[in-house]
Amino acid sequence: MLPLQLHLMYKGERHRIGLIEPEEYTQQQIKNKALKITREHGMTTPESVQLSVTNPRNKLPIIVDSEAVLQAQFAAHDSMKMAVFEATILPTLRHDLPLCEVLQAMLHNCGVRLSAE
Repeated sequence: MLPLQLHLMYKGERHRIGLIEPEEYTQQQIKNKALKITREHGMTTPESVQLSVTNPRNKLPIIVDSEAVLQAQFAAHDSMKMAVFEATILPTLRHDLPLCEVLQAMLHNCGVRLSAE
């Protein structure tokens, strides 16, 4: 796979993280970069954020909730010869409740947008 520019979006603002090697980059590494952005907004743990990526093949948003999903999205970007991997940082609405993160991801992947308020 070719290297990708990693961009993280948060509250409408683009943060250019830099060049990454997809085969060597993990979901946790991206979340750690996201936490540097969200720390001032009170999101300080990996459980407090989720990452949403638009699938380049069908233009649908998908929550990156595992390494398998991340690698599949890296492969999709590579097959489409895309140079930028852009993820949107979303707050986990109730990371203190068991399975809430999973429910939020399922709703997001179905097109439901939940407010963080």
